[in-house]
Amino acid sequence: MCNPHPTIKTLEDLFLRPSVMLADVPHGIDHEWMVFFDNRRVRNPFGRVDLVLLKGEGDQQIYRHLQLGLMGSEGNEYEAIAYYEAGGGGTVVIPFVFVEGRLHIGVLIQHRQLMGQKPVMTAAGGYKAPADVSDRQTGERELREEVTRQSVILRGFMIEGDPVNPNRAVVITAGEGEGVTFFAAEINSDYVKKVDDGYYHFVPGAGDVDPGVEKALKTVFIPVREAARSPCGFVRCGTLALIADLDLLPA
Repeated sequence: MCNPHPTIKTLEDLFLRPSVMLADVPHGIDHEWMVFFDNRRVRNPFGRVDLVLLKGEGDQQIYRHLQLGLMGSEGNEYEAIAYYEAGGGGTVVIPFVFVEGRLHIGVLIQHRQLMGQKPVMTAAGGYKAPADVSDRQTGERELREEVTRQSVILRGFMIEGDPVNPNRAVVITAGEGEGVTFFAAEINSDYVKKVDDGYYHFVPGAGDVDPGVEKALKTVFIPVREAARSPCGFVRCGTLALIADLDLLPA
């Protein structure tokens, strides 16, 4: 592979590496996976394929890392894909609001290419940036960037529980604290209203509900039962975790 950073000789030279590295595939065996670059198959033998995205100026830290190699224990190895995000996966934001005593969960209606051509209800959130020092900081930043400004928020807090592995067969979360975490933000109900689609939306121009926020006008607050059936796994998982955190589960 072409090395865009000639000062880096191996992955071991980087300050940050995945907490698990796949083993090299022994040469001389028939590969289960085929590797293509620009639609051309790489026919030379390979031991492991690594696609690495570096972030930051001069720190040369891995931000995303996809690897194809050998997974499994002795006697049960197989070729597999593994994916790693800095910090293990980032933070999902779960805005919520109580309207007339009923819990509503904030989701984004947006087109996500990997989920089809129609807009879907998904969770706000993002990967941990190299400058983020904590999961909470990631959550607060994503909330400001994607949902709303501070003045409409009654409180924000990390939802308790271990970080989540979103796909145990592919995503690496072997290190301590790695995985997806959840940040909750309670919205002041004075800044939402029900509109023709039957959902609650931010009131345009109220307080700091700023149309300039990336996805503020795409945010809707849906009943908790509907959130629990969302096609977005993070919405489902975050909704359940929030309900438990708020102690709303029946005894």
